[in-house]
Amino acid sequence: TGLPMDVVSCCGPFLFVPVRSLHEVRGIQFRRDMWDRALRGFEAPHVFVFTPETETREAHAHCRMFAPALGISEDPATGGASGPLGCYLLRHGLIGVDAQGEAHCLSEQGFEMGRRSFLRIQLTRTGGAITRVQVGGQCYVMGEGQLFLDV
Repeated sequence: TGLPMDVVSCCGPFLFVPVRSLHEVRGIQFRRDMWDRALRGFEAPHVFVFTPETETREAHAHCRMFAPALGISEDPATGGASGPLGCYLLRHGLIGVDAQGEAHCLSEQGFEMGRRSFLRIQLTRTGGAITRVQVGGQCYVMGEGQLFLDV
């Protein structure tokens, strides 16, 4: 892609891996054995793969996140990685800031799992530094429930 792999964190570190095309991202078959050898003890063991080629016109990145260190084979909507994704995109010139110093982007994730999710990312940059990161969005609901405590 011409873009570097990079470790970015807003609360927990993720290894961001840019990939050339949507076709290549779709074809990823994450290999736990390779992860064990290469990343198990790495400072950022959670792998966030993305491409600027997207399925929807509104999105800026198509993403997949693998976190075997957390027991997550693949996550359909990773809020904790979306803020750092926005920081990566801004740092590497894939999105820009407006006159108020704000940048907005949308990531799509979970498509390969049949759980299409959209995460909106808003960044504020002040004096060249990112000073605020906000994430929100819409994800695929898998289940719902209630817990009643008898005290």
